Amino acid sequence: MRKTAFLALSIATVLAVAAAMFVSKQRAPESELAQSALFPGLAEHINDVARIELKSKDRHTTVHKDGERWRIEDRGGFPALFDKVKATVVAVADLEVLEPKTTNKELYPRLGVEGIDAEPSSSVLVSLADGQSKPLAALLVGKPRSGGPLGTYVRRPDEPQAWLVRGQVEISADPVEWMERELLNIAPERIREITIEKAGDKPVRVFKKEPKDKDFVLADLPKGAKLKSQITLNGLANALEQLRLDDVKKRAGFELPKGHTVTTLRGFDGLVAVV
Repeated sequence: MRKTAFLALSIATVLAVAAAMFVSKQRAPESELAQSALFPGLAEHINDVARIELKSKDRHTTVHKDGERWRIEDRGGFPALFDKVKATVVAVADLEVLEPKTTNKELYPRLGVEGIDAEPSSSVLVSLADGQSKPLAALLVGKPRSGGPLGTYVRRPDEPQAWLVRGQVEISADPVEWMERELLNIAPERIREITIEKAGDKPVRVFKKEPKDKDFVLADLPKGAKLKSQITLNGLANALEQLRLDDVKKRAGFELPKGHTVTTLRGFDGLVAVV
């Protein structure tokens, strides 16, 4: 092969390879081209986050950093679950775009990324800020992708573009979901005596003499009367086993309703619990 022919063939080969690379790039899935952090730089400022606000159509929760603790503003400063706070901040910082979706607001409800003021609305608005209330990130969290790898539809509230991001983002605007709900877990075997008192009524007292006793005894049972249910009587000792809260309210200004019941449980080990 002559030198000029070889050079011509080499140039043609290089041009062909370059053209193939260009076409390949143009035909590459849009998800490959779009992959990037939804909030560039946020990962380097995770420790700056000091406030998280979450809003949905009918819920609102704000948690803020108070020294070394996180507290729920909407529940009188009740402690927030640190693991949930951490997971939320990391999840937002780690969001990675898979592909752009619609910019048509008429299609937002299909993805669940309509604004929280829309009718209806299923989205959750999440906002992160630092200790000086400087915004760090904000997004509307929509529906999870159905089928295929885990993904979630999201949208920045000040932009029309909706996105599909990697992973499943689980965020709740319900304050209770940010609380440690376990209050007490006192095994019934510890209980020696239970007294139930209500204003205007005679106190009810049940007891065991020994820890090995199987059943509780109802004190002051009238002569000739029979116990209706031993199971119900024994069940009183379960009152503080795996006791979980449904909600909380600040103690200041709170008054118990009239006619409330006071129950005192005493244990063989010196435990005294007044409920």
